[in-house]
Amino acid sequence: MHSFLQRDKYRILLLSVAVMIFLQPLLSELHFAKWTFFTFTSIILIACVYAVRGSRKHLLIAISMMLPILVFFWLDIPTKHDWYNLVSNSSPILLFSYISYLIFRDLIQVKNIDADMIAGGISIYLMIGLIFAFIYIALFNYNHGNFVVSEMLEAQKLKYDENIFVYFSYVTMTTLGYGDVTPVTTIARVVVQFQVLLAQLYLAIFIARLVSMYTASKMSD
Repeated sequence: MHSFLQRDKYRILLLSVAVMIFLQPLLSELHFAKWTFFTFTSIILIACVYAVRGSRKHLLIAISMMLPILVFFWLDIPTKHDWYNLVSNSSPILLFSYISYLIFRDLIQVKNIDADMIAGGISIYLMIGLIFAFIYIALFNYNHGNFVVSEMLEAQKLKYDENIFVYFSYVTMTTLGYGDVTPVTTIARVVVQFQVLLAQLYLAIFIARLVSMYTASKMSD
């Protein structure tokens, strides 16, 4: 077990993000949807910190960024102060971006690509989805008019559910676009366009490069 934790830091992160994406929406059908969202996001935060444990400096920075997020999540203080909502929504964006940058830097410097490195590359892709999900949550909390949801979601009272924006983020970055959540303001549309371009370029260039290097290393073995 210890050797698995030491060797597969990126696979652990990938597993935690994948579990949130696929399992958490199912649990959100229960009456404590917000708390399941907080729980799974907290697990990802811990996995993020664990993934950068090799550097004391980066570990301390990641922990210092994670702790306020956990406080914001679990205290869940109801407030109408814009500054509080801005900080609580932006904190996960900053940590996920920082961890993604560190993993990306690690991957472009390594010469021998193994399965855990591939998992790290995929983790960045999925983290992009989470980063933009929290951006959409922040945009929506700042101005509900940034997005319009379908009548079906309105009827199900899912308009204010964080899971909707996680779903919307991944639907957007895979260019599916079912139309049940629609950005209607300029800022929201610009963010959506940027996510689509970033995600597609990342897949086409970086993930393709990783897979090519991994295949080449396997063939040389």
